[in-house]
Amino acid sequence: MTFVIADRYELGANIGSGGMSEVFAATDTLIGREVAVKMLRTDLARDANFRERFRREAQNSGKLSHPSIVAIFDTGQVDRDGVSVPFIVMERVHGRNLRDIVREDGAFTPNKAATVMIPVCHALQSSHDSGIIHRDVKPANIMITNTGGVKVMDFGIARAVDDATSAMTQTSAVIGTAQYLSPEQARGKPADARSDVYAAGCVMYELVTARPPFEGDSPFAVAYQHVQEDPTPPSEYISDLTPTAALNIDAVVLTAMAKHPADRYQTGREMAEDLERLSRNAVSHAARTHVETHDEPEVAPVSATRVERAEPRRLSTATAAGAAGTGAAASTVGGSSGAGGSRSGSGSGGQKRGSRGLM
Repeated sequence: MTFVIADRYELGANIGSGGMSEVFAATDTLIGREVAVKMLRTDLARDANFRERFRREAQNSGKLSHPSIVAIFDTGQVDRDGVSVPFIVMERVHGRNLRDIVREDGAFTPNKAATVMIPVCHALQSSHDSGIIHRDVKPANIMITNTGGVKVMDFGIARAVDDATSAMTQTSAVIGTAQYLSPEQARGKPADARSDVYAAGCVMYELVTARPPFEGDSPFAVAYQHVQEDPTPPSEYISDLTPTAALNIDAVVLTAMAKHPADRYQTGREMAEDLERLSRNAVSHAARTHVETHDEPEVAPVSATRVERAEPRRLSTATAAGAAGTGAAASTVGGSSGAGGSRSGSGSGGQKRGSRGLM
């Protein structure tokens, strides 16, 4: 027997489930359109906090309009087992999420990963421009469609930047998947657009290495590493990279993943611009900030450069020494890794991201 809700949406098979909701394939019988219907789990629908969180997802997602963000068409409530259960009607996306693609197919090349993450960053920029922080950017929330498109979905814990009266408790600041959690979120601090940039850097890291930047026995152990530890440079897990390519991928990913928000790309657009350079094998702006020329003001000949020290992220010794082309061992970067720490460069080329834009 078919199940129709709101006298309009005919539900089909269950095509997904998460911690708080189920997703069904459905047909909008009014206009004959294929859609997906997300419904809050019945047991959770009894809780006012979960209903508020689900309502906010619909409200926030409904504000957004971008080709790389899953579109929201309608919302409502339906009675299930005597409980009023909220639902969201959204665009039906045919494809696979990045989590499943990496598990099944392995790591992406840096160029391919950059091509995927560029529209993700533009989608995040559009969201941020509308005052919405995603707060749970991860591979499972990014779909590659059967036609090659990219879709960011699940704004389930998104929060409006100016929403100071949310029904969510203070613990909502720490909600998110630990492997992609920014240091400030792990510390219970407010998230902003740069928190999504950090998560996008973590996703990029996983795409090119087939592993998250940090792993541990518990979410707490992973969150601790986001605050206190430097990730292994991704180039150390990627074979057959030239020194310049290794420097490029490390600089882009580790800039996005800087411990202090002021040291990251400041916007999704800024990260997308560097990913575009990476996708066409051009020297990224992030790489330029790690490199100091000996005699010339421009960075074009990477073989005549060395890596400058910078906090809190580090480039691998092999990457830095190879890019320098001198055979000298470059220092591994260390320093304060607290979310509130500062960074400083050493040498004549040292600069702070917090006090300037990209070159």
